[in-house]
Amino acid sequence: MQDLIISINKNVLRLSTIDQETTLKTALIDLPKEAVSDSIIKDPREVAENIQSILGSVTQLNKQKLSLTFVMQPEEVILKFITVGKTADNFDAEIVKEIKEKLEGVSLDDLYYSYQKIAPFLYQFVGIKKEILESYLDVSNFLGIGIKNIIPWVLALPKYVKATDPAIFISKSGDSQVVALSELNGIFFSGVYEEERSPEDINKLVKDLSFYKRSTPISKVYTLNYDSFTLEGYEVVPIGLPDFSDGAEVSPGYELNVITNYLLDSDKDLVQMQLNVLNLLPLPVIEQKNAVMVAAGGAMTALLLVGVIYGGYMLIRGSPVPGENSIAQSNQEKTSVLSESSVKEKSETGAEEVQRQDLKIRIENGSGATGTAAKAEDLLKELGYAVLEIDTAGETREGTLLRFKQDKIDLYKGVVTADLAEKIPNIAIEEDLDTGVEYDLLIIIGSDNKL
Repeated sequence: MQDLIISINKNVLRLSTIDQETTLKTALIDLPKEAVSDSIIKDPREVAENIQSILGSVTQLNKQKLSLTFVMQPEEVILKFITVGKTADNFDAEIVKEIKEKLEGVSLDDLYYSYQKIAPFLYQFVGIKKEILESYLDVSNFLGIGIKNIIPWVLALPKYVKATDPAIFISKSGDSQVVALSELNGIFFSGVYEEERSPEDINKLVKDLSFYKRSTPISKVYTLNYDSFTLEGYEVVPIGLPDFSDGAEVSPGYELNVITNYLLDSDKDLVQMQLNVLNLLPLPVIEQKNAVMVAAGGAMTALLLVGVIYGGYMLIRGSPVPGENSIAQSNQEKTSVLSESSVKEKSETGAEEVQRQDLKIRIENGSGATGTAAKAEDLLKELGYAVLEIDTAGETREGTLLRFKQDKIDLYKGVVTADLAEKIPNIAIEEDLDTGVEYDLLIIIGSDNKL
């Protein structure tokens, strides 16, 4: 499957692909104002027709061998950090309350959104207006090519440079400047400015918007599309671009396409998390008969019908992330999964029946090898467990760690370790998992696994 990477900015659509020989091919087209307003799609059919008109210049593959990835502009997505007090009785209620307070003139009812824990009592919020997300799905349907990812590029940058420490990201996007503030591999502020911010403005942003008092100040600034940039008191690090086999330079305007393409190829787990906003779509998963791909989204039935009429397919990939109205389900090409059935066994004590689907699991890849968390997810789902989310661990380790909630360890410890014994023989067990998290078991996969 070849990825078509599409970005739209200032009414210019840029299309790019990277083939098996790591050769970059690009094409662009100016979109009429009736079809797009800056980056907001107004007429999906006309956008699809414009993509079709330049498609042959980047690939000769038939549409069944292509998939779409859209690169979203910062103004299309809402990114915030949400904090919850340690004494909160209902974490979900507290999170939703704070989200509502932070949203300006936007109703949660108008959004697909999720919030994912990134530190104790701290959550990354990602929201997108329903009509914006659905317009991308419409383009896919009219074009007749499955949609694989929708990636907000400002959220992708910290993951691309692997910035877990507090940092500032400053980028030129067309004639505008984008400033984003990042911590813990997430984004808690992004702003788009027609005039460049002064150093004083940027320092004021950092001071005003920091979500907690740091022991050490932000010291690093990452820049994109700047020949030179200085900010007194900060280390300035230009963001480099991937190399191509033919030595070709990336044409101006395609930097974000290339970064997104590289990031998706280098870490397959990322598209199953919040980075891919397709995962914000709600249940259920629906299989289209006689189709290569699987379509998802109970709220999207009308769009599915449009997709059938125009020969398009909507492919929604990924695992769910915590959050009201945001529980998406992995929809690999299966008609059913064991986690939907009742699987019962006696526990070690024989006192209770174990139902694997009742154990909610988060998997983190601590092995250092790409794709390990996804392999563990597949294994556990086949055994009947409920895997809520996968991610990359903040540590690397040799042996695998199972961290249970105290009220789950006695019932599930023996069953889980027995189920994993063949593929993951070296397992350590702890029972100190935070009771405030949505999942019951955190699995950090070590490097000595046999997955």
